[in-house]
Amino acid sequence: MLASLSYAAPSGLGSAWSATLAIFLRGLGVDEREAGLLSLTCTATGVAACLLTARVLDRPAFKRRLRATIVVLFSMAAVAAAWMAVVCDSR
Repeated sequence: MLASLSYAAPSGLGSAWSATLAIFLRGLGVDEREAGLLSLTCTATGVAACLLTARVLDRPAFKRRLRATIVVLFSMAAVAAAWMAVVCDSR
């Protein structure tokens, strides 16, 4: 159950963010087509980054520090999301 929740929460938040991106960026002069392309680019980049990160973290040097690495990566994602919220809200 915990494994399902740990996958579902970030996946659901990312999907919800992509679905509402056009609404958030409308105030910045970005139309729906551009927002859709931005969402597609973000998704493709995210998939590539996840595959690369998984490849790197499978090395024995990271096996002992996996929990700390996950916390750092999720913290970086939270900071990036907060920064995007502040940028969109300030305009």
